[in-house]
Amino acid sequence: MTTWEYVTTPLMIHNTAAILNNWGSDGWELVQIVTNEQGGIVAYLKRPLQGSEPAAAAASAAAAAGSWNDGAASGPDGTGIPAAPGQDETGAVGSGDAR
Repeated sequence: MTTWEYVTTPLMIHNTAAILNNWGSDGWELVQIVTNEQGGIVAYLKRPLQGSEPAAAAASAAAAAGSWNDGAASGPDGTGIPAAPGQDETGAVGSGDAR
């Protein structure tokens, strides 16, 4: 029987595909997209559990300890949100592929 780990992530309407492709490249499968109470879009993703502790649980434990970013977050500002197409790792707009 497959055991799953789950994660939720906010989606920016202008960068939805890039965000989902980033998660997908790490093995996450989209389960559902919902609109939250504030009108934001949230994606629910899952992937088969590998190892003894889900990555999402480790992130929650790090958040409880005061630092959710263990250095593994991607994105120009360390939020885990990938750079928009045309942005480099600093968030500056330039030429080239954001992935």
